[in-house]
Amino acid sequence: MSVSEWRNANPACAEIERVAALPQMPSCPRLTDTERETVHRLLAEFSEQRAARVEAHKQRLSSSAQYLGREVAAYRVTLTDAEQRLEALAGQLDETAGVPIVLVPWLEARGLIRDAFAGVLR
Repeated sequence: MSVSEWRNANPACAEIERVAALPQMPSCPRLTDTERETVHRLLAEFSEQRAARVEAHKQRLSSSAQYLGREVAAYRVTLTDAEQRLEALAGQLDETAGVPIVLVPWLEARGLIRDAFAGVLR
């Protein structure tokens, strides 16, 4: 098989050639010191805000699990309904983020829920 036959048979080569034919990105000037400081300050503020939202969500998970644990123990809520409510809360996305991302990782959220829920039922 010749090189040209291999290129024609391999779709990835056509994609590489298409991307190589795109116009090159213009080079951007370096950031000034004040621009760099502004970017770092904004990143720090955004991470602090996200950390505060995550901590508030962890508290919400724990208090909801404790409340629903008491409700299950008092036979006012079924265990299945409580689990569904808590799973929906655990999978809640961060609404202020630009991408769909959960506030608390799933396994960590399940651990918080399990500990708070079991603590009430003991």
